[in-house]
Amino acid sequence: MEEIGDANKSAYDATASEYSKRKDLMAQNNRKVIETYATFLDKRFPGRERKDMSILDIGVGSGLDLSIFHELGYQTFGNDMSEKMIEEARKNSPESVFYCSDFTEYRFGRKFSGLYAQAFIHLFPKNLVHSLFEKMFTMLEPEGLIHFSTTIHDKPSEEFREKIDYETKVRRFRKWWTLEELNGFLKEIPNIEVLHQYIVSDPLEKQWVNTIVGEKSLL
Repeated sequence: MEEIGDANKSAYDATASEYSKRKDLMAQNNRKVIETYATFLDKRFPGRERKDMSILDIGVGSGLDLSIFHELGYQTFGNDMSEKMIEEARKNSPESVFYCSDFTEYRFGRKFSGLYAQAFIHLFPKNLVHSLFEKMFTMLEPEGLIHFSTTIHDKPSEEFREKIDYETKVRRFRKWWTLEELNGFLKEIPNIEVLHQYIVSDPLEKQWVNTIVGEKSLL
């Protein structure tokens, strides 16, 4: 796991500025996804104002998503192990609070109304993803929701591979999920309920499955 973390941290440190340059390209697509998530949070916390609700973005990227959550009225927090990504995200979402740390090890010391994990679970081997969800659920307020996304592929695989869609060539670990595999995996997690799932194509023509989950015991 340490080798995976080190490789991925180095990859995102090296490509942070490129991520930031793409934020305008991705803004419309990401806003639609986040607004969909926000409708579920509003239903989950009826009568509660968004200014009293907190969102943790796990893997902050350029800070684009945090800036959208802030515009929608939420308290915004971001976590990333890449110092360079945090630097870019601070520029694009200066109102947010940031934790520069390894999510799997860091103790946040608080709970959140929602966790937003875009392009996060596929940075880990399948056998570690269950533990990621276990930790995420411990970090939620009662009735809180997790939104996560990953690209969908025809065949499952996981390995170290060069990231080819950026000018800076870097090597990172990546898990490629099929939709059937992902949903079969989710059924194996106790007390999880899939509230909404849908597929979108981003401006780079990648197919993403977006999934919103909560705990059955709290429904």
